[in-house]
Amino acid sequence: MRKILFTLFACCAMWGHAQSNEYRTRGYKGNVELGINAEIDEYDRYAGFGLLTTHGIQLNRLFFVGGGIGYETGMLPIYADFRSYFTKKELRVNPWADLKMGFDTINLGCYLSPSFGFTVPLANDYAFSVAIASGVDPFYTVNVGMRVGFYF
Repeated sequence: MRKILFTLFACCAMWGHAQSNEYRTRGYKGNVELGINAEIDEYDRYAGFGLLTTHGIQLNRLFFVGGGIGYETGMLPIYADFRSYFTKKELRVNPWADLKMGFDTINLGCYLSPSFGFTVPLANDYAFSVAIASGVDPFYTVNVGMRVGFYF
């Protein structure tokens, strides 16, 4: 009987650990985001895509600081990334706000991209995210779109 109870307890503990938000623990974290966006201009409107990768340090359960590089509708930004989660609690869906600030190497100007989204844990150290993002290029053209990401 003791062996059965121990086995059940061990299985429950492993299952509970698999559902935890390990991707928000302290230490190195990285992500890759794929985006679809539309450029909003008074003269033109067209769609584009983006591919961004960010790597950095999760300071605690609320704050992430890192840097990255990517491509987004005619821009090649190198940026600093600041992310804040809205709650320390482990939820099935974790909302956050993000700000990427940096330099666009193609157009030689500033890059700014705020976004709001949510992250869903997949396994111990992995998560999936969806975000609504905006971006401003050196010519003050605004991009609005959606990003889908994978966290590791």
